[in-house]
Amino acid sequence: MTREEIAERYKVPISILKAYEEWVFAGKRQDAGSAYGDEDVRCLGQMMCMLNLGFSIENIERYLRLQQSGVQAAPMCLQMLLKKRQELLEEIHGLEERIGCLDSMRQELLAGAVHEG
Repeated sequence: MTREEIAERYKVPISILKAYEEWVFAGKRQDAGSAYGDEDVRCLGQMMCMLNLGFSIENIERYLRLQQSGVQAAPMCLQMLLKKRQELLEEIHGLEERIGCLDSMRQELLAGAVHEG
């Protein structure tokens, strides 16, 4: 598949495809934009998932390079994923606290409306 086909079919931004090509295809292919295989599609899917989770481009590159380096990289990759998971859980906790504040304010307003009515 070509870069344009991948971008259209999988909704991957061209900027992400170019970054991927620089990391993965560097020095390996004459025209990186014209030769995406199944493994490339899998890696791009991981990249898009990681972007959606809030990973930086630098950390995505690091993760993919670690994965490509072999099985011994699994603990480091897992550590990256666990760190992001913890960050997301902390975000959720913060949002739950904010929702609690909103609910309290809402209850106060509703209670006041009942007493006025």
